[in-house]
Amino acid sequence: MNYLSELNGALQAQSIRAISCDIFDTLIFRHAGTIEQLWRQLAAQAYQSGLLCNDDPDAFVEYRKEAEATARRYMMQREGHREVQLEQIYTCWPSVPGAQLAELEQQLEYDNWWLNSVLVDWLVSQQQHGLPIVLLSDMYLPASLLQCFFRAKAPQLLLHKIYVSGEYLASKQDGRLYQRLLAEQLWQPATVLHIGDDKITDLQMAKASGLSACHVGLGDDYLAQFKYEQRLYPLAIPGLERLRRQWRWLCDGSASAGLAGRVYAPVLYAFARWIIARCQQQGITTLFCLLREGDVIARLVQQIPGHSLTVRTLAVSRRSSFLPSRDWSLDLLHQLCQRRGYTLAELLEDLGLACPTNWELQQHCTLSELVQTPCWREVLNWLESVQPQILTHLQQQRQWLLQYLVQQGVTNTPEIAILDWGCGGSLLQNLHQLAGLNAVTYLMFYASQRASRVALSQKLQVFQPAACKAWASQLAAYPEVSEILLNGPLCSTRGYQLATNGQIVPLSVAQSEEAIRDQPSREVFIHTLLAWGARASAAGWMAEGPSLAERHYLVAMLYRLIFYPMWHETRLLADLPLPMAPGRSQPLLPNRAVLALKARVHSGEQAYQLSLDGSDPILRCVAWYPGLVALAFPDQLQLCGELAAYLDDEKVAPLLLQKLQQLGITQTALYGAGELGLKVYEYLTAHGIAISCVIDRRALSSCIQLGEHEVITLAEAKKRNVACFTIASRAFASEISAEIRQCYEDKAAHTRIIVFR
Repeated sequence: MNYLSELNGALQAQSIRAISCDIFDTLIFRHAGTIEQLWRQLAAQAYQSGLLCNDDPDAFVEYRKEAEATARRYMMQREGHREVQLEQIYTCWPSVPGAQLAELEQQLEYDNWWLNSVLVDWLVSQQQHGLPIVLLSDMYLPASLLQCFFRAKAPQLLLHKIYVSGEYLASKQDGRLYQRLLAEQLWQPATVLHIGDDKITDLQMAKASGLSACHVGLGDDYLAQFKYEQRLYPLAIPGLERLRRQWRWLCDGSASAGLAGRVYAPVLYAFARWIIARCQQQGITTLFCLLREGDVIARLVQQIPGHSLTVRTLAVSRRSSFLPSRDWSLDLLHQLCQRRGYTLAELLEDLGLACPTNWELQQHCTLSELVQTPCWREVLNWLESVQPQILTHLQQQRQWLLQYLVQQGVTNTPEIAILDWGCGGSLLQNLHQLAGLNAVTYLMFYASQRASRVALSQKLQVFQPAACKAWASQLAAYPEVSEILLNGPLCSTRGYQLATNGQIVPLSVAQSEEAIRDQPSREVFIHTLLAWGARASAAGWMAEGPSLAERHYLVAMLYRLIFYPMWHETRLLADLPLPMAPGRSQPLLPNRAVLALKARVHSGEQAYQLSLDGSDPILRCVAWYPGLVALAFPDQLQLCGELAAYLDDEKVAPLLLQKLQQLGITQTALYGAGELGLKVYEYLTAHGIAISCVIDRRALSSCIQLGEHEVITLAEAKKRNVACFTIASRAFASEISAEIRQCYEDKAAHTRIIVFR
């Protein structure tokens, strides 16, 4: 379900008389991305204009955060609230002209704002039905600036009023801004529908104030993903986050569409823009994209306006081109034995041979398995005896493949480029050797170390910068995830045949029943890529193609998914049909492999170390080892390697789950109902831990809820004989533990307190 459906449902379920709407990350998205990324832009402009003597934008961000925290502390000490305005923040700025910085920040904010057009149109339609629209924001900027923006950019949206916490000295966070709204407008709380992205300020506190509420958040998965990407390669690509955040309002809310919109669509669209820019710079007029991954890339390139590039697809695969492009000898079998999942049946099919009856039981075994058995010697001897038949078949395939290339318009001219998704460049090398295509340009997304040898003999250009070649080696180690997704419902090519009309037509590999059943979901994935790309084109994103640094960041996005997948992503991908033989497949991550890993190691850190060692047999038994770790030890990969952080709230939920599972605890009370408490609550329940009750000190003064639970006090928990507590806090875990022990002093022997450390 998308957000508009949820909003319409909320209107129908309640007797709504007015709409209250959050502003930032709900009605307005910043072109720069996050507020920290906007502050980095501010630092650069301030330095260029002479307002700052420090050219380090990250240092400026830290100073800006500290100035705001200081201003809020002063306000709490003097007036008993934490709400401030921009000028008050910059009075706490040391040694620089604060007023000029405040003016520059205000102008930069205004210039960065982009409307969520989907929500604007919906609000206008409700306004036409007689519902007044008010805006609420916990913000230090003036309401007059926001009013000016909406008058200029959305004059059709007639706002009843804008409530800004810095001017009203009350916030959504403490619930008092909602009370000011209700008191001024004389509205009954339940007749007001509040819309916002924050689960605490816009959902929990709105409901605590009696309003109806609809949460339209960016999603914890997106926010976590963004944080991890920034750890790998911090960079702000203008417009990227705005497009990703806007897409949440346009997609159907499915996990598949979410993964496509957050990871693959931005990466592939930028790749398509890079392809167009390269072709225009080098006078290339025709682009041939190799199936299967090339199909969706070709469609993306075709729908981008502003170029005259002719785009075609070629049904050429590594399998259909490897043997025809080489002189046959038994030595070639060594390379084929290294190919993951390549079976005896496929080998015999590629050599034009029927499988002898005495090998029928072994025909679906991979060559890598057979080479360890006595049967392998028999296979070698037989292949040597039928060598004339093999040579005849391969010569025929070679002629047909060359004829197919000619029929498709492939010629050896510099106006032509051939694109492959990537890895070692062997497919491009096959074409080069077979057809002598030394004048054409070859393009790839990513390249393993082997591709450097190809680049020495061919005009090969790679989207992935050489600086992130270590990441590319991991993409090359686990290519199946991207290949299955990008292939969509297309079948691979195994060879060629002559049709009755004289044309050469590709022969397809038979698909398994599982792959056929999975086709609708992969079609949704492909549709999302194209729809996202259409919106990116309309917004003019990446019109000049990505810079080298932006390409580095985009590769980091895909690398993060492959090497540090989160649990929810892996759950989505685990059942992808992994081809094992013609007409056969298995789940990408079989459950038996998950159980085998959990039997080998006891934490995500240990599992991560196995991948670094590289010698454990389990690494060779699965197509995607990091996904196996993510299923066996949910989200603990995010605490390892490049993503590890010394102190971070992201550690709390997965480590609490690990402790509870190790102790055999399946039900617990949860202490903490704030932002982190909500994350822990959702995380534990998603992994089978029952929450008996939720406790928070705010229950002494507010009637709040977390999920399905009304939040209670510690005293009430004691009355209910709660004996097991899980602390959803990092900073205050010790203080909360001490409070529980003091309250439960007479029951200390029977009380369990679980903290993440």
